[in-house]
Amino acid sequence: MNPGKLRHLADILEKKPTGQRNKLGEEIYEYIPVEQNLFVSFESKTGNMLYGRSGDSKLAKTTHKIVYRYLNYPNLNEDHIIKINNQLYKIEYIDNVDNKNEIMEVFLSKDNLRGR
Repeated sequence: MNPGKLRHLADILEKKPTGQRNKLGEEIYEYIPVEQNLFVSFESKTGNMLYGRSGDSKLAKTTHKIVYRYLNYPNLNEDHIIKINNQLYKIEYIDNVDNKNEIMEVFLSKDNLRGR
């Protein structure tokens, strides 16, 4: 991987309960940064079914893809939220490329995150 492509800064956020409830009695959550200024490559993907990933698998609802070094944040999971350029993205799929623990590909969607 060309490290010059890792030119975008991303924040990894985690959903935490605030201990408060809204008018409907639902728990109110806030997103707390757990990792800031993670260097990633960020590219836009379009369409519902996308090809060209490891194993030629297809994935629905993916709108963006980021790639980063595994050792910079190895504990990423689908419960985290990615913030890039003040936009929030939900993680749809995480791929540890060739299971080498070197490069991580994360496929994102730009959905409404309030109900998540």
